[in-house]
Amino acid sequence: MNSVGFNEGAVLWIDPAVQSVPELPDGFAFLVQDLLGWSDPGHAVWVRGLLLDRGGTPVQRLTLCVPTNQPRAVPATRVPPHPPTMNRDGVAAIEHASHRAGDDPGLVGPPPGYQRRVFQ
Repeated sequence: MNSVGFNEGAVLWIDPAVQSVPELPDGFAFLVQDLLGWSDPGHAVWVRGLLLDRGGTPVQRLTLCVPTNQPRAVPATRVPPHPPTMNRDGVAAIEHASHRAGDDPGLVGPPPGYQRRVFQ
């Protein structure tokens, strides 16, 4: 299977046309762990791996049939942290606090220029 466009260890962006996950309607990152075999030689391959959440944490093991030209996921653009609130003494209200803001896109996302594909 040397003509597959990716290897074990690659993180692919899986769009809903390949595998639909209701909680992730725009697609998801998928870590390829095993190349299992051809579905359609030269066009699609069966793989086993892990669905990754937006933070890059594995959340579910899946076996998928993906096109050989499946795009890779890319690191998301991080949202800079909000400046700390200062109290009357000029001291930060909470020091050394960190959390993910609601507008933080996470660590992984679709490749630049990503558009959903329609398979027929």
